[in-house]
Amino acid sequence: MKKFFLSIFTFLFFLCILSSFSVNAFTPLDKILSYEITIDAKDDATLDMEYDINWKVLNDNIEGPLTWVKIGVPNRFVYDIKPLSSAIKDIEYYNDDGAFIRCDLDREYKANEIVNIHFKFNQKRIFTKTNNEDTIEYAFKPGWFSEIQVEKLIVKWSKGIEPIFTNCDRTTDSYYIWEKSLDYNETIECQMKYSMNLFPNINLKMDYSDQTFNPITVLVIILVCLVVFAIIVIACVASYRATNDGYYSYRGFTGESYFHHFWFHSIYYHSPGYSRKGKPLVNPTVVNSSKGGHSSSGSHCACACACACAGGGRAGCSRKDFYNPNGNLEKLEKSLNNN
Repeated sequence: MKKFFLSIFTFLFFLCILSSFSVNAFTPLDKILSYEITIDAKDDATLDMEYDINWKVLNDNIEGPLTWVKIGVPNRFVYDIKPLSSAIKDIEYYNDDGAFIRCDLDREYKANEIVNIHFKFNQKRIFTKTNNEDTIEYAFKPGWFSEIQVEKLIVKWSKGIEPIFTNCDRTTDSYYIWEKSLDYNETIECQMKYSMNLFPNINLKMDYSDQTFNPITVLVIILVCLVVFAIIVIACVASYRATNDGYYSYRGFTGESYFHHFWFHSIYYHSPGYSRKGKPLVNPTVVNSSKGGHSSSGSHCACACACACAGGGRAGCSRKDFYNPNGNLEKLEKSLNNN
């Protein structure tokens, strides 16, 4: 028992050391010096939002220089996305296990460089109806950087429409303001409540949604995949039949009329062992009846070659002479009869 408990204690001791090493080994790659969000509520209850971020690169050895970033947004209903800084080469909505705006930068930014990421967009489906249907609410939670600290986050909400309630930290003549520094994965919540009659163009069906991807896009992708798969299958079947070269008609089993002309067989009463023209087919003489009533060596070669040819017609198989009904079949019959 002493050895058992000593082993458990030793294991836990080394586990703690490894855990401590892992924590201490974490090296932050970036830091956000300032993160300013300006919000203006519109008369249709959508929000015009402007993001202005000063992003500093701390390390470019572990994962290389900074070339693009993704910034979280409430959902996928973002419109009129426009860059406002020259550092942004390209900008678009980006679904990556969440809703983001992706900014591709104009160049590689290395350690100790600061890049200004400044853009704006219109955010729809962001308000929530209250129970009495006379008011609407907004609950905006910026932050959530799991591996980046934010020295200063400032949210400025325009005073263009007077709210019933706000949990802001302070006010100015033009804005309700929240301000805080954020540690790893930390966030703040900005709450605003308005009387609904202040939004004459509101569409109550366009209330908050947490959707991050477009279901129609997913359905289109699935449909395209199914169509492509069907085309590949049809092409393979057509290619297989086009390159048959009468092989099945003379392999000594049932004849082509059974395998490839079932409907003609039912109309013209072609029985197995007859060609499409009604002529009887001469089967090779049985050599080894225990193998299924056909030449074992010939059938094994035929099956192997048929499989290989179905994959694209390799040299040495797809155009061998035994595909010629007037060639190797007669030689095969003579050879079997002599034996």
